[in-house]
Amino acid sequence: MIRSMIAAVAVLSLTACSANFGVGEPMGDNGWNSACGVWVEDTIPLDGTVDAYYRSPIEFHLSSPDATAQVLAPVDGEQWTSVDGLTVFFEPSEPLAPNTDYDFALQTCGGQPNIGFRTSSYGEPVEFALKELVGITWQLGLDSGRFVEGGEIAEVAAAALGGDLLVHVLEVGPDNATVLRVGLGDATGQDRCARTLDLPPIDLSSAPDLRASSERMDIDAFSGTLPLYNVDIEATVAPDGSSLGGGRFTFTVDAKEIATGLGVGKAETLCEIAAGVGVPCGACPQSDNNTCVTLAADQIVALEAEDVLIERIDTVPDSCK
Repeated sequence: MIRSMIAAVAVLSLTACSANFGVGEPMGDNGWNSACGVWVEDTIPLDGTVDAYYRSPIEFHLSSPDATAQVLAPVDGEQWTSVDGLTVFFEPSEPLAPNTDYDFALQTCGGQPNIGFRTSSYGEPVEFALKELVGITWQLGLDSGRFVEGGEIAEVAAAALGGDLLVHVLEVGPDNATVLRVGLGDATGQDRCARTLDLPPIDLSSAPDLRASSERMDIDAFSGTLPLYNVDIEATVAPDGSSLGGGRFTFTVDAKEIATGLGVGKAETLCEIAAGVGVPCGACPQSDNNTCVTLAADQIVALEAEDVLIERIDTVPDSCK
């Protein structure tokens, strides 16, 4: 995995001696070195994007691996390449500035495609006292983001939740210690056949960015409980509090628990599916099982679910079983 620091001076020196080509253009007639056989098929963010998230890495998706590829960036950061060599990432050392225009490029063996984009308002200071967040509920659809780890088995785990996540701000205490209650439901209201979970207090001192983590979270899944391990969730509050952007999560789940909760067969079958998409099951954090996979998603957006309150539910009513 190639890692290097990119300085602004590199941008100036390399740009001066390179031709510019558009993203997604094939090699050959447009002047690229046809013998190279590499071009940029896609990028994140896309060229011309006006709402790029300020904390996301820049991604260049290649048609073929290119060990010489180098990101030309206007800021310092770290570059690395995916295991298959088809994606080049650049992570700025510091978050990009909100509401700001940026230009990045990728120097490849075949040319230098450039992308220009503007970051969104996420990252701007919040326009209210944090205590005003109490009572707000955000609706987070797992299908609104992108699964970056876990393959097809991630869709099975998401289905186990049976609905969108509703994230409700329960209280903001001293030193901005904030308690979030998580339930299931949609914009019309809470699913009262699903247990809720009060997360341990998180520190909102770094607002607008928030983060929650836990070694274990138990999520209601149909008639049973689906434990999630090594959970890490982060997002950014919009300046007016109306949404969360740049949502990311990662957690580890036991295929045995999925099989039990969903009744879809044996854990071995799920592990075969996972292995088929390059995500073999491995050791579980809190047991001797070797049937765990890690799931991760990013680019999640959660919009405010107005007038939706999340009441605490510790026991699923008999009428739901």
